[in-house]
Amino acid sequence: MSVFPLAVGIVIKKFFFSSNKNKIMASHGDKFNTLQMFNVLDKVEFIQQKEAKYLVYRKGDNKVLKSVNYSPADLKSILDS
Repeated sequence: MSVFPLAVGIVIKKFFFSSNKNKIMASHGDKFNTLQMFNVLDKVEFIQQKEAKYLVYRKGDNKVLKSVNYSPADLKSILDS
């Protein structure tokens, strides 16, 4: 068994974790700007605060909304390098 697939799997997992992690809103301002960006003030189920960080959940499916600072995973850049 090769170590390469395991190493690639670890890199990809870390990459997607960091992409999902930036859904976290680091400040009250990020939370407010995210709510304005999505125009979802009437569609928010709840806002979870842990320390000084926020997660905003959408009504209906409780999906975490992406922060204004969210950047999607760019797997192509990893595979091309």
